[in-house]
Amino acid sequence: MKTFLFNSYYQGDKKFFSYLIAVFVMIGSNLIASIPLAAYSIMLGGFSPDGSMELKGGNQNLTFLLMLLPFVGALGGLYLAQKKLHNRTFRSLITTGSSINYSKVLFSFFLWLGLNGVIQIVDYLIEPDLVFRFNLLRFAALSLISIILIPLQTSFEEIFFRGYLMQAIGNTTTRPIIALLITAVSFGAMHLANPEVQAMGIGLSMAYYIGFGVVLGAITLLDNSLELALGFHAANNLFASIFVTFKSSALQTEALFIDEHFDFIRMFWLWACAVVIYLIIVYKKYSFAPLSSLWEKKEKE
Repeated sequence: MKTFLFNSYYQGDKKFFSYLIAVFVMIGSNLIASIPLAAYSIMLGGFSPDGSMELKGGNQNLTFLLMLLPFVGALGGLYLAQKKLHNRTFRSLITTGSSINYSKVLFSFFLWLGLNGVIQIVDYLIEPDLVFRFNLLRFAALSLISIILIPLQTSFEEIFFRGYLMQAIGNTTTRPIIALLITAVSFGAMHLANPEVQAMGIGLSMAYYIGFGVVLGAITLLDNSLELALGFHAANNLFASIFVTFKSSALQTEALFIDEHFDFIRMFWLWACAVVIYLIIVYKKYSFAPLSSLWEKKEKE
């Protein structure tokens, strides 16, 4: 049986030059899709000086939409690279099966969305510092933008890091743990410019982002597909964009609530507890491979 990590080993063009061109295609697609945001930023005089991701005097929903477009562009570039450069199906970055199991994606999505709600309720009971700020028209626009574009943004990150990059590393290693750690650290490094890093401190923020990458990379390898990770990540960002945000969040939106005294350390430990609950549930439901398989040497048959 072909494993997800070594899926690219069995098919398509896997020459280094193809991967190099593919990266340039993705970067180029990202930059082209960034032009509207750059133009809007120049027109308004740049981002706010407080380190947040808000444009001075800009429409928050429009800014949010323009900030998501580069991820959509990069996803399109990744799709073209996979099809035209590697001569592989895009599906092979998500599953080794003949079709994507969307029920698994949705189960993961709603499970993690619900656990995020539980986290927020517990946090509120400890320290009630949420401010409700509902505006029907702005919230409706935000919901539409988020429901359409957030899954594309998170899908790019998951398919690139836990799919494309992880499988590329699978061509050079026989130990899954190596691919897992490299992709997790790379995922964390990608977020170094986020405003949360300055607010949380690099130690706590990297523990969160790298931990996020380790969790999603592990369930991808143990479940032999990217489906659970796709649902998890989409739920995570959708909750942050629509329901609760905070001042130093990279997702500055017209969310229903803003947490005015966000306690990073408390939320990190609540998040970690929720992750454990999530892993127990999906392990029981989908019967993962044993954890030891992550560091066992695999043969590319």
